[in-house]
Amino acid sequence: MGVAPEINAEPPVSVPALHGLTQSAPIIDGPARWEAGVVIQSETCVEADSFDPCALTDDLQQITVDATSGTWTVDYDGDVSGPLTFDITAFALQTALEGLTGISLGDVRVSGGPGDTGGTTPYTIAFTGNLAGVDVTELVVASIDLAGGGATVSVLTIQEGGEQIVKSSEDNRPIVYQNPTVLNVPVTCSSFGWEAESWIEKAELRIQLGASKALETEWWGGYKNPFNQSLVRSTPNTDEAILNPGGAAAPAAVSPGIALALFAQALANCADGSRGMIHATPALVARWLNLTALNSVSVDSLVDELGENIAGPNVLVTPDRGDIVVDGTGYLGTGPLGQPPPSANEAWAYATGIVDVRLGEIEVFPGTLAEALDRRVNTITFRGERTGMAIHDGCCMFAVLVDICGTV
Repeated sequence: MGVAPEINAEPPVSVPALHGLTQSAPIIDGPARWEAGVVIQSETCVEADSFDPCALTDDLQQITVDATSGTWTVDYDGDVSGPLTFDITAFALQTALEGLTGISLGDVRVSGGPGDTGGTTPYTIAFTGNLAGVDVTELVVASIDLAGGGATVSVLTIQEGGEQIVKSSEDNRPIVYQNPTVLNVPVTCSSFGWEAESWIEKAELRIQLGASKALETEWWGGYKNPFNQSLVRSTPNTDEAILNPGGAAAPAAVSPGIALALFAQALANCADGSRGMIHATPALVARWLNLTALNSVSVDSLVDELGENIAGPNVLVTPDRGDIVVDGTGYLGTGPLGQPPPSANEAWAYATGIVDVRLGEIEVFPGTLAEALDRRVNTITFRGERTGMAIHDGCCMFAVLVDICGTV
């Protein structure tokens, strides 16, 4: 039998993992020109509130003068300072205001006064910035007329006529700036036996298949751009964000089931309590599935709720809240900055708000076969590139150190 020369053959097919970041997160198609970076401000960081429309003292900041006794009473959200004499100094009235629970709604400065029966020196209460969602910078308190026989009431309220004006934290919502990362996969092989078009197709395929892992690695640690938002760098190394017993100083690893419970409660308590995402290594996600702690649901059931496109056929969610679990091939299991590397059989997992993913068009470089050819060794190298970005609103970020071998 004769011996023929070798031929170039196609390698085995590569298929992306089912539940990675680009398969589980909403894919955002716009706005145009996001490749220059984006700025977002959360719509979920403000908690909803409630009130009793029949009880005008609920969520009420009120300054009252009692004509009979000639005294001030200052109320805020059920806390009372007083009675204070009608001729109290401006400084004493300001101190009474600042001493009440919740007065941090705005910086308060009182001038004018003291109160008198002729009404010649009214008080002026000034506020810096936005107070309780109402654009008010100062309030002139009606002067006291004890001779009139009736009480004079001056009210600064968060509730008027039964209509609530929400205590807004609008100005305190985090603003997140994020720049994209160029995801890059080179394809190099012998120049013998292939056409240039084949190499370009291979480069396009490799970046299409490899983009999710590359984006996950960058989203996990911010290694290429440390100023970007990322799980490791943006999750605070504090007791509020690290949910383990022992806190940030000495976190004790918990079992996989306890980790999910801690994430569920933290996301429920945070901001408006809306659905979030849990980010974990494949080993930990496999353990959750082994413990039947996750459900697999069709993407169609989520698209209407999230209002975006999701690439995968289905996603993993927690049974109680429906938080999306991302099984990141590029997730490394390391903790927030300041935490030591996890021990054997341990990994860190994170919970955030919903993460949006943006992916640019696939491009192949260089542009010609001549540029791609290295004549010294007869190899061709094309690079598949794709701009990518992951981002969320920054309101809720939590971390848990997990004992993957835990049985609960």
